[in-house]
Amino acid sequence: MGAQISSQIIDNMAIDIKSYKENNLKRKDYLSYKNMPHEFRPFVMFVNSPNYKSSHVNTDRLGFRKTYSNQGKTIETSDLKKEKICNILMGGSTAFGMGASSDTNTISSCLSKDGIYCHNFGVRAATSQQEFLIFQNFKKFLPKVKNVFILTGVNDLALAAEENSFFYPEFGGVYSEDMRFNQFWSQYISFKSSRWIMGKNKFFFIIEHLINKFKIFKLLFFSITSIFLTPIFLSILK
Repeated sequence: MGAQISSQIIDNMAIDIKSYKENNLKRKDYLSYKNMPHEFRPFVMFVNSPNYKSSHVNTDRLGFRKTYSNQGKTIETSDLKKEKICNILMGGSTAFGMGASSDTNTISSCLSKDGIYCHNFGVRAATSQQEFLIFQNFKKFLPKVKNVFILTGVNDLALAAEENSFFYPEFGGVYSEDMRFNQFWSQYISFKSSRWIMGKNKFFFIIEHLINKFKIFKLLFFSITSIFLTPIFLSILK
């Protein structure tokens, strides 16, 4: 009897993933987060998109989420030195405030209501090692720190649960490292001034992505290259 009731409860809790995703795409709050990319930065690997603006989530010029003080003001990371004292919140997506209806409803903004400004160092998808490096890199902007709140560990567990997720285990893990590498390689391409170079590199990036993602593209690519390139190589060898 108990097993039947438990099974019924699970069935009732079943989620239609397709409908769930379709409904999310209609929500402005969901799209505010979905449309915010990461950007590559040395040592820390990636940060939240700098100067991102939306009705639900906003970041400063260094990519940190804006926090509201008890006076209702926000403080840029680079201006924190002007404060006498502050608190720090470190972590991944939860610390960043993923899903919060606005910047005023994040954990850091709620902690700031006690009178001491709590700066948000949260970075989406960051592991604990990245969080530490972020703190090390940006502590130069901080005044005297009273408390450091650490909300971490979820991304480390998720990373460890994925198969072949550690490409360089001696250096620590980065969430979705292969995807990040391709994403940041594309970002570096965008710094090139030549439109021809940009277009050429993006074309080969798309080809590489399709080959790695779909077996049919891999077979098609090698078939085409063997048909057209083999005669060229043979003529060169003659």
